[in-house]
Amino acid sequence: MDVIIVIIAVVVVLAIIGAIAEEREKNKHLKSYPPIRNYEHLPRLMGPAGYVYVIRDKNSRNYKIGYTRRNPKHRIEELSVTMSGEPRNLEYVHIIKTNDAERTEKYWHDQFDNVRIRSDWEWFRLNRSQLQEICNSAPQVRGDLSKR
Repeated sequence: MDVIIVIIAVVVVLAIIGAIAEEREKNKHLKSYPPIRNYEHLPRLMGPAGYVYVIRDKNSRNYKIGYTRRNPKHRIEELSVTMSGEPRNLEYVHIIKTNDAERTEKYWHDQFDNVRIRSDWEWFRLNRSQLQEICNSAPQVRGDLSKR
């Protein structure tokens, strides 16, 4: 009887170790792109111009591709609380300044439609190469642009 308990315990421990290793492998791409800093002072843009952003939910492998014409700080604050009032742990991964934010956002939504979490959402389950494709597509907005 004791041998069976030991065997079961070993099997359970091995399963837990395997699950931890699998989760680390799934999430290793999260470390590839550091969060963006100094986006708080970006100016509001007018007309079709705006910022297309990629936001990471640090508690999952989900990314939001969206756009705003306002300072991106305001947008991430809005998204940091779910409709049910639950807090989200979000951070910007990439912000692009573009002359046509809505069209640029739609382009990326169409590119990754096959990994969209729900058809009516802007949240995607991107892998490392997909994220890299977005980040390499246009230069990152950096620093305080309000003085330019």
